[in-house]
Amino acid sequence: MKLSIVMPCEKDRVPLLEKTLQRYSEIIESTEVEFILPSRSLTEMSAPGFNIKVIPYIYDEGVFNCSMALNLGVKNSSYENIIITCPEVIPAPNVLKVFKEKGRGNYLCTAYDLMPDGSIGPLLVSKDFRGETPGLYFLALFKKEDIEFINGWDEGFMGGYAWEDSEYGDRFIRAGLSFEILEEALAYHQYHKRGIGDTKMYYVNETKKLKNDYNEIIRPKKGLHYEK
Repeated sequence: MKLSIVMPCEKDRVPLLEKTLQRYSEIIESTEVEFILPSRSLTEMSAPGFNIKVIPYIYDEGVFNCSMALNLGVKNSSYENIIITCPEVIPAPNVLKVFKEKGRGNYLCTAYDLMPDGSIGPLLVSKDFRGETPGLYFLALFKKEDIEFINGWDEGFMGGYAWEDSEYGDRFIRAGLSFEILEEALAYHQYHKRGIGDTKMYYVNETKKLKNDYNEIIRPKKGLHYEK
């Protein structure tokens, strides 16, 4: 299975990324795996044995949302099977094997937080916990054509903080697309200091999500492709 692994990454996440790449080096069996890193602060990144493409972009509006970065990652992907993840999310040793055995589809890994000492912490998402939509994609495999069908992520969220992920999941379900959360494929979110975010901008995006839900939006006008 040819894979494009999209993970928006900034300079401060590189130490976490290096630990994540170490795991991938242990489980990648095919040379047809590329890592795509949309970034506002990196212009290059390399690691022995890896095909890494940094996609620099500019966005400095005082508040940050990753919807544009995710769309850029998908646009620059070479393959039709796309993993959406983060630099700090480590796959369990069997994840790529499970994806390969399942065949093409839309799959989310069951995900856990890691504690500062590296031990397993709280559950983040599973089939029975926050698994109603594929919006909590700590590590997920999507068919590229399904991402394109809903026009990717809504870049209208760039004016606020958060909510682009759950809104993506809502549109995925409204479009009638299917997904599965896999119990046998695990992902671990490395411990790191997390920002609180801008509370005001958080509610700006929550309001936008509710509006999109109310209007039953499936394809946002400003998404993977800008549409009239």
